[in-house]
Amino acid sequence: PVRLDLRPLGLGEYEVGPPSGAANWTRIQRLLVDIKAAGVERNDELADAVELRARQSGFAARGPLQPMSIEQVWELAQCKYVTIGAHSHAHSLLTQLPASAVAADIGHSREQLRAWTGQPVTHFAYPSGAHDASVRREVSRAGFRTAFTTEETLWRPGGDDLAIPRMGVGRYDSLDRFKLALSGGPRAVARSLR
Repeated sequence: PVRLDLRPLGLGEYEVGPPSGAANWTRIQRLLVDIKAAGVERNDELADAVELRARQSGFAARGPLQPMSIEQVWELAQCKYVTIGAHSHAHSLLTQLPASAVAADIGHSREQLRAWTGQPVTHFAYPSGAHDASVRREVSRAGFRTAFTTEETLWRPGGDDLAIPRMGVGRYDSLDRFKLALSGGPRAVARSLR
C-alpha cells in the first residue's frame, strides 16, 4: 500500500493500493471525494500531487483505464437496450460552479454525445450525485428530461424527474448488497430498526 500525506495541501492522510478490492476502492473513493470537495480550481493541483507522491512511494501504476472510443460509443448507442445519457464534460461538482459554467459543462457534454451517437441525449447523471435547485434548473434548460442522483432510495410516483434516485451496483457489490438496494437501501433498513 502507498501512504499519501496530503495534510500540507489541506487534505488528510490516505493509504491506497494493493491489495485491490472493495476495501481499497472505499479508500480511493474517500480520496476522490476529498479532492472534489477542495474545489474545482484545485482539482488539477491535487491530482498532480497524488501522482507525484505515489511515484515517490514506489507505486507502480497499472496502465491507465482508457475511455471508450467515439466508435465504441456509437456502436453501443445502436443497441436497442442501451440509452446514452450525459454525465458532464469535466466531472466537476456542479454545485461548486457558477450557473454559466454549469450550463457550458453540461451543454458541451450533451452536444458531444449527440454528435457521436447521432441520437438525442435527454438523460443526465449528476457527477458524484451533487445537485441543487440551481443545477437542476440548468439541466432542465439544457433540454434534459430526466436526471439521476446517487441517493439510494426508491423512486416514488410524482417524484422530481430531475432528482431521480439511483441504486448503484458496482463490481464489488454482492447479491445481498443488491437485494438490500432493491428493498429501499441502507436508509430503509436503518429506519425499520428504529
